Amino acid sequence: MLQHFKTFGLALLLSVGIGSVGKADPVDEAAKCSATFRVLTSLEFQNEPLGQHFTQLAMFSYDLMGLYSQTFRGSSMSNGETSELITDFQLMLDAAAKDGSAFLPYVKSCTGWLTSVGTAMNNADRDKEDIRAVIASAPKPSLSFQYPHADWSAMQKMFYVSYGLWSDMGKVTPRDVRKALEN
Repeated sequence: MLQHFKTFGLALLLSVGIGSVGKADPVDEAAKCSATFRVLTSLEFQNEPLGQHFTQLAMFSYDLMGLYSQTFRGSSMSNGETSELITDFQLMLDAAAKDGSAFLPYVKSCTGWLTSVGTAMNNADRDKEDIRAVIASAPKPSLSFQYPHADWSAMQKMFYVSYGLWSDMGKVTPRDVRKALEN
């Protein structure tokens, strides 16, 4: 019975999540970016600086979720709520395509989105502009961003390496770690 409930719950999450991709607010879209970069952090086992680069991108997406939750949802999210939302999307994207390919549009668009936000921050006059206002007026995450570098085929291969590493480690998420510590 419990297994059927879990299967039903995942099916419901997938149908609601995938059906609402175009309707997701910036909090959800930033969570999908953070979820995608979480997978890429697995590269740290083969290349520590590269894995740390993706950890920083995951954390930047995470931080922007906090700003967006206040703006678009009218309230702040706790660290636990933020982590759980990211984990939900990480599992949803993983379940959507068992080879990891459902993450690829997010690798592309999220890299483009964070590059756009970074450009807005770098172009701001830090002496005259509040950085929160600059970030709030910067582009919001969506699947409309293009990958900003000339190495897309190499990036795809890198993603699949990271996905393989994450899979080999049992696709552990922070939720799994919390549950293991509770037992």
